[in-house]
Amino acid sequence: MNLYLEISKIIKKALIESSAPLDCNPGIKKSSPNQTSDYQVNGIISIAKK
Repeated sequence: MNLYLEISKIIKKALIESSAPLDCNPGIKKSSPNQTSDYQVNGIISIAKK
């Protein structure tokens, strides 16, 4: 199981359900290079403002 891919699927589904633009980039990345399971979605606020 790839955690990044699972998070990406969940975020993309939520964006589609909220009628966000299809070309938006949620900016999912690891919170810290040394962490294996901490991710953050940096672009979600800017998407919500559109």
